[in-house]
Amino acid sequence: MNKEQLTLLKGVFPQVNFNLELESKFASLWSEATYSKGEFILQENQQEKYFRFVLEGIQVLYILHKGKEIVLGFYYKGLVCSNFRSFLRKKPSELCIKTITPTKTLNISVDNYYKLFELSPDFQLWNRECYEYYIIDRFDRELDLLTLSAKERYDKFIVSCPDILHEIPQKYLASYLNMSQETYSRIRGLKN
Repeated sequence: MNKEQLTLLKGVFPQVNFNLELESKFASLWSEATYSKGEFILQENQQEKYFRFVLEGIQVLYILHKGKEIVLGFYYKGLVCSNFRSFLRKKPSELCIKTITPTKTLNISVDNYYKLFELSPDFQLWNRECYEYYIIDRFDRELDLLTLSAKERYDKFIVSCPDILHEIPQKYLASYLNMSQETYSRIRGLKN
């Protein structure tokens, strides 16, 4: 891991007060991985082995339901990419993670993830705040799906993720925004 990658990764842990020794031990727990475009990072019924930090690329998280891919989210540079539920419970995943573009990540195994908490109590604080953020984020997403119109969901997404919008296939965006591809194309056409 180079210095720039370490700086980006440390940004995920703002609660942690890093000194040189802690930084060195922290960096030693991670490994780099690369994936080609269209490659599965995680398939249904595989156990999630890593908590990943995305250095490059875009990935899609989805569930297969009645032969249809239902998109739950996207990961891209600066975000973590994992089925955290499978990772922590050490159970098979019901979700898939697939690359949309070539991808590079920093990965930490379950055992090394738990070693973080031994390095500094600051990681415990990060862990708690991370859970709180994701619970609130999921609740906000559910509210949006229930209360916003298709156009409002589209508008909100393009404001939050303008840099990756044109790199994600429309079928994934339509699914994520809970609309048909035809509705997505119509709304997108109104914006252009």
